[in-house]
Amino acid sequence: RSNEFRTTLQDKLREALGFNKPVIIQFSRFNFTGTPFSKRKIRSLIEMGYIKDWSDIRLPTISAIRRRGIQPEAIKQFVLHTKYSASEHEYSWDLLLTLNRRIIDPIAKRLFFVESPTKLTVDDAGETTAKLKYHPSVDLGFRSINTNGKFYISKRDFDSINVGDFIRLKDLYAIKVIEKTKDEIYSKLSPINKGNVIHWVPAENSVPIKVIKIGNLIENDKFNENSLIEIGGLAEENVKLLKQGDIVQFERFGFCILDDKSENKFIFISD
Repeated sequence: RSNEFRTTLQDKLREALGFNKPVIIQFSRFNFTGTPFSKRKIRSLIEMGYIKDWSDIRLPTISAIRRRGIQPEAIKQFVLHTKYSASEHEYSWDLLLTLNRRIIDPIAKRLFFVESPTKLTVDDAGETTAKLKYHPSVDLGFRSINTNGKFYISKRDFDSINVGDFIRLKDLYAIKVIEKTKDEIYSKLSPINKGNVIHWVPAENSVPIKVIKIGNLIENDKFNENSLIEIGGLAEENVKLLKQGDIVQFERFGFCILDDKSENKFIFISD
């Protein structure tokens, strides 16, 4: 119960009316930055059309935090870490998400995803099958990705690469960049295994997905119109094997939960 429900006055009313007094263990409420906790305020946001319903992923409701991949054990650890207090405190989501990440890290399979995909061609590469671990240190099995020398990489990596650079396509092979246009990089296989490691997806059979990142619902006491950001990209085809509610880590991007399989829509959990 939050502080406005302290029972001093209520107990006097109960005593006068002959009612039993309830036993209240603790008064406390956790508030999170940029997040309305009052049911009245949340209901008002729904009625004004700012959010759809009580399961909106920017809310602190049970249905909302379940959708965004926060585990029950993380909430328990958060409460034990912060302790109860009669005074209300406002917390950042960061601590809860950090505790949550420790729980999901050993069970989340790793997959490749590139945002804002840009073309990369390896001219002399034939067909190759990459056998990749689902997890670097926990035995979650392997998956295979077929390649033919045509790839997509993230725009961030594309912009950092120059002609003459040696690059390593993660868990596949090394390449040397021989030409770069505004839309595509051309390269050849390199016997020299050096250079920055980048992620990739094959040009064939990759799957378009979208990831929703969450910001503060309220900024400066006003509704934040930029509290949801949609990021588009391509994922390896093994993403098709996931079930709704599965949590994965898109390497070098972050942990995400599959929210809607029919639309290949993921919700970003944390880095």
